[in-house]
Amino acid sequence: MKTENIFHQLFDLRAYIDQDLLNAWLSFQPAALEWFSDLSKETTKEGLESSTARALSTGVRGEHGPVSLYDEWARRQVQRITTHQALLASLSTREGFEMWHRELADTLARHWRKRVEANNEALKHQEGDAFLPVCAELSIAHRYKMVDLFVRFQRTRASAHPELARACYEFGHIPLDRKSLAVLSEMVGGPALGKALSMGDVKTEKQYQTYQRYARAICAVSGGTPLLLDVFCWRSDVAKALYTKKPRVKTRISRKRQANKRK
Repeated sequence: MKTENIFHQLFDLRAYIDQDLLNAWLSFQPAALEWFSDLSKETTKEGLESSTARALSTGVRGEHGPVSLYDEWARRQVQRITTHQALLASLSTREGFEMWHRELADTLARHWRKRVEANNEALKHQEGDAFLPVCAELSIAHRYKMVDLFVRFQRTRASAHPELARACYEFGHIPLDRKSLAVLSEMVGGPALGKALSMGDVKTEKQYQTYQRYARAICAVSGGTPLLLDVFCWRSDVAKALYTKKPRVKTRISRKRQANKRK
């Protein structure tokens, strides 16, 4: 038997899928689509919720805080994609969508760096010797989480921009967090993942892309899309039973409080 044939047999995802969890996902798909299509569920301006933004630090809140920085970037990306017909048309293929997705991540990283560096300068002037700089570089996890939330939010533009909404629904990535990672891990038998992982544990581009391949492979077997699978991760009682809690990520403020306690 050829080595290539052995390889394909060993890594046939169908051999590792948890059938009970897969069946739960199959049964939940109509409810997932209903939730995804109900725009009254959307409470954000451009897709980033304040609960998610708590894991991000820009040094300040309000107009220069995480949600505002993200919204500013998001509005620019919407303006660009909806006014460039050739770019919009390119999203009709997986290859074209993935190229746009990478561009979104790159532009977000540059935008974030520029704005947080400006915040650091202001904080340094205000705080003097007590100043602790905020890291201006977005981690892989946070960068892609915001991009994937932005892509998911485009469902709200289905009436005005149906091509954009359709491409995002079909090709959009599953936003990675402890809930989706737990479900992906259990669904494929746990290889390279883990129930106790959270968004911050996604350290590299390769990790991120691996988890996205898992999600796409699951949907290839079961139907649905990665964005609908995300709804299952958040809304299904079966999925909720898989979560394990992790300690909160330390913020700039909590680190300053801890430093003050040691004085």
